[in-house]
Amino acid sequence: MQCRTEDACASRARSLWLAGLLAVLATSPLSAEVTIPGWRSDFEAALETARKEKKPVLATVSAVWCGACRQMQQLTLNDMQVSRLVETRFIGVVIDGDQRADLVSRYGVTAFPTTLVLDADGKVLKQWVGFQSSSGFHAELMTASGVKPGDIDEFPAVSALFPTNASPFEFGGFCLVSLLDDNKLRRGVDNYFAEHRGTRICFYSAEHRNRFLSNPDRYWPVGNGKCLVTSREERHEQPGDPRVGVLWKNRLWFFADRDRQRKFLQSPDRFSNGSL
Repeated sequence: MQCRTEDACASRARSLWLAGLLAVLATSPLSAEVTIPGWRSDFEAALETARKEKKPVLATVSAVWCGACRQMQQLTLNDMQVSRLVETRFIGVVIDGDQRADLVSRYGVTAFPTTLVLDADGKVLKQWVGFQSSSGFHAELMTASGVKPGDIDEFPAVSALFPTNASPFEFGGFCLVSLLDDNKLRRGVDNYFAEHRGTRICFYSAEHRNRFLSNPDRYWPVGNGKCLVTSREERHEQPGDPRVGVLWKNRLWFFADRDRQRKFLQSPDRFSNGSL
């Protein structure tokens, strides 16, 4: 998935909302700048740091209006395993394509997002165009950075509901307040946590935690975050994934996978009856 024009990207983003991606990629207000926590925004400074630290640069060329870019940033580049790998083996930099037409031209960027691995002189070593899934992208970055599959002590494989995003907190460590109030899929910070209904959850900031504590039931996902489609149709409980959710009737609904999410969207009243 990629955005070649602003209109095309907006259309694609609307279709993603119809697919139920929490509306975070489609209807949330656009940020005034393109940022990823921990990544640089100064391209030239990133190259200088790469020379000093003898690391390649991982650059993503994005735009604030690009829904596919937001999806890539929120679901892939902020993935725990990907971000750990970038932090240790690359110099990450975000390039705003609307502000750096010179770099768009220099690297022949024709669609957003475009992601590049560059050497310290700015030469392209590898390039991806369009959205990349976290698991596939992580595997390719491992190869590009020279990390071997056997290096499991440094980059352990995680097998669970959140395969590359394991967290000691409930809901994969995602901030419920950010999802509901900000329409942004953000991971919480370990320092900002609380306990509710016998579980530990974390928040993006102290302010987000305070908002939750003032009215926890408002932010708590329907069905305690379990997938209601699985419960109704298959008669057993299965945890939902915040990355596969819906914001409906001002409540958070999580699902086990995309297929169950689509079933809910086709007939929400059928699955939500008695759940609110």
